[in-house]
Amino acid sequence: MEAKYTKLDTKGRQKLTPGMFSPSRWKTLESCAWQYELKYHKKLYPDQPIIEPHSQLGSAMHYFAEHYNGSGDQRSIDLLLHRAKKNFVLEDSQIKELEFMVDNLVKHIWPMLQGKDPEDPFSIVKEVTEANVKGDVVIPGPGGTTRVMPLNMKIDRLIQTQEGRVIIVDFKKGQAQVASHMFQLLFYAIFYSQKHRITMNNIEIWLVFPNEKQNWVRKVSGEELVEHRSEFEEDLKNKVYQIEKDAPFTEDDAHASHMCNFCPYQATPFCPTSEVLHGGDLPERKDLTFSTTTYSYGKPVKQRKKPDDVLTEKAW
Repeated sequence: MEAKYTKLDTKGRQKLTPGMFSPSRWKTLESCAWQYELKYHKKLYPDQPIIEPHSQLGSAMHYFAEHYNGSGDQRSIDLLLHRAKKNFVLEDSQIKELEFMVDNLVKHIWPMLQGKDPEDPFSIVKEVTEANVKGDVVIPGPGGTTRVMPLNMKIDRLIQTQEGRVIIVDFKKGQAQVASHMFQLLFYAIFYSQKHRITMNNIEIWLVFPNEKQNWVRKVSGEELVEHRSEFEEDLKNKVYQIEKDAPFTEDDAHASHMCNFCPYQATPFCPTSEVLHGGDLPERKDLTFSTTTYSYGKPVKQRKKPDDVLTEKAW
């Protein structure tokens, strides 16, 4: 019997549903199942854009890295830096940090990404920035079964070399720790290996930390990825089982974590654990309105949702 969060695909395999999956979606489930329910099952989104100051600097850095062509031309660099400052809301201290990261990208990191590092030279055959990767990946399911997962990921930079290497580049802004990103890295590697039918041993993942003073690139080899694969698949299998056994999730599944900083439902009536409801200082959140989007004759139609309606309606 099918679980209520799976459906049969054209080949008769059980496929996770609804929507597309990504590493960030699984991270949300791990940190707060109630946020996962509101965002991915009820598809509830705020009508007003939310600007998170802590995420603006990382977005500005990604903007520069996406558009920089490696020419070294100072006028081009200055123009891109100006646009990054203009397009994102940055404090003075963040502007200085952005300038520091851009300097590292241009002087130290880009030569490595172009294969000009004497210690690790290579020739580029194909290079894609902000590669949007969609498709199905086969993953382990509960009880020795398999599941098909529709995946949607964006890779910061994808490099194919003449020597047969595939390098997946992921720009990070934060502490330079590989272990905390391993789940996401394995997602990239397993999906790419299945989609393009190549062995994971030929895939490398480079984590780039422009905010560091040195050792800007942490390289994860294909052998390391293969070594962690079984642990990753066991973790993923448990997450699949959690969805099929416990969903739809309820308010009782909400709990505070570091992901609260990225949650659009914090300080709103949807979140029972929000500190703001018990004396916090984000009053503007209380006035946010939320809607779900449905489609009528191919056109999106927004439907305003009140907290009471969302909390009492059935998911299926």
